Amino acid sequence: MTLRERFGRRLAEQTPEQFERVTLGLALERDLLAPTRATLRITTPRFGGTNAKPFGQKALDALHDGVRTLVVDLAAVRDVDRAAMGALCSAHDAFRRAGGLFVLAHLDEDVRALLGYAGILNRFELLEVR
Repeated sequence: MTLRERFGRRLAEQTPEQFERVTLGLALERDLLAPTRATLRITTPRFGGTNAKPFGQKALDALHDGVRTLVVDLAAVRDVDRAAMGALCSAHDAFRRAGGLFVLAHLDEDVRALLGYAGILNRFELLEVR
């Protein structure tokens, strides 16, 4: 069996949650003690392109499911592109309109600089615990 066949079979056997976590690098974790809070972890070094749109959808799904405080954990992210910046801004705006809180956590210095150069860093609440 070739690597391609084995990889394809493994993808076919994954649940949608496993696909999002492994392939797209997205994992939503609800707070069991406070069901209106959740953390959305981006586990890939690059945020954008293929995982920007699914990120936005996952954030909106969480909002529609009753989450009012979403912490976006960017600890693993080392680079963001315009698509990711757009997804972050759209999700932030949706949470704000709903009276919620959208927080960016664990920003790398380079990511912080990119968001600052783009002029959007000051839109977000920041959590800096390492």
